Amino acid sequence: MDIQMGKVELSWQPILIISIITVLLGVTQYFALRSIRPLFLKWKWVRIILILTAIATTFLIPYNVWLVRGLDVSEQGVASEFSHFWLGLIIYWIIIFSLLFLSSRVLYVKKSIRSKIGKDGSRREFFQKVLGGTSLGLTGLVGVTGYGLAKADPAVENVEIKLRRFPKELDGYRIVQISDLHIGPIIQRHHVERVVDMVMELRPDLIALTGDFVDGSIEQLADAVLPLSRLQCTGGVFFVSGNHDVFSGWKIWSNKFRELGITVLENGHVEIKHPAVNESFYILGINDPTAVRLGMQSDVRMALKGCDPNKAKILLAHQPRSVSQAEQFDIDLQLSGHTHAGQMWPFGWLVGFLQPYVKGLHQHSNRLQIYVNRGTGFWGPPMRIPYTPEITSIVVRSIE
Repeated sequence: MDIQMGKVELSWQPILIISIITVLLGVTQYFALRSIRPLFLKWKWVRIILILTAIATTFLIPYNVWLVRGLDVSEQGVASEFSHFWLGLIIYWIIIFSLLFLSSRVLYVKKSIRSKIGKDGSRREFFQKVLGGTSLGLTGLVGVTGYGLAKADPAVENVEIKLRRFPKELDGYRIVQISDLHIGPIIQRHHVERVVDMVMELRPDLIALTGDFVDGSIEQLADAVLPLSRLQCTGGVFFVSGNHDVFSGWKIWSNKFRELGITVLENGHVEIKHPAVNESFYILGINDPTAVRLGMQSDVRMALKGCDPNKAKILLAHQPRSVSQAEQFDIDLQLSGHTHAGQMWPFGWLVGFLQPYVKGLHQHSNRLQIYVNRGTGFWGPPMRIPYTPEITSIVVRSIE
């Protein structure tokens, strides 16, 4: 079910939006009362204004998700960024307040603490003020830090990967990977231009785009994706679908990417031949598993058809869990994204239950390695904690 792209049936939309509003307002009101009320017991109107402001701001979240999705992306920008940032603050407000509250309960049940606080209302009131003030202060600090990390230029991660069958004549071949750019209401053209500039400064031999590049229709984002046409190198630029690309209208978007000069791999491969030497390897790409809704399979076997079994093979697959399929075949390296490294702590733990790898380089089997890019952009709240966005510069080494 994809709310933002309007995949929900019309008859269910009012119920869904009312449910979202009810839950968000309930959560916001509870934590506003617990955090703000103790700090302003003597200033009733200040307390009321702050609590009502917190609740009113929460309305922006479902408003952005549902009501403004038909607007031009540039018109959505400010409202979308603010409302998603507020959602991130609510999430961390809940986490931080809950951790502090549980910690305080552990202290409270101790006899020495209970005897001092339980009989003295002023001490209890002071304790509540400390809890409320600390939770609000830490939430603000985490929110600002996370926003800064998300909006900063992606960090360039330099990685060296050794492949047994990679031709020694191509030793030092540079593959630059970007993933999960999430071009949409928040990440717009100016940011895409900056990412493209950074990629080209690395002088790649080949560029791998591992999915989740768009969050919106082609009518909304046609201008924002244009800078991708400047991605050029001798080995080529290759793209595989991610789940957000599928939800955004994959058949239309795949054609658009081709118009931009990008090779789209849909369970297919290309033999990469270096112009200066008579050696080659294969770059393969498979559809995201969610493409099954379009009648398209995610099939490594199909991608391998016609490949020389003696040559190295590098697979582009959006989701790390595709490694379970890749290990059954003749694959040397898989490049993936999707996880954002959890994006916001502590969600990396949850991602770890859904995907075999969350970030970085791993030796999956005797032959197969996998590298998971932690995302060049972000999705949802404009926050990343503690990991910054990433552009991966991979130098492939031969160990033949």
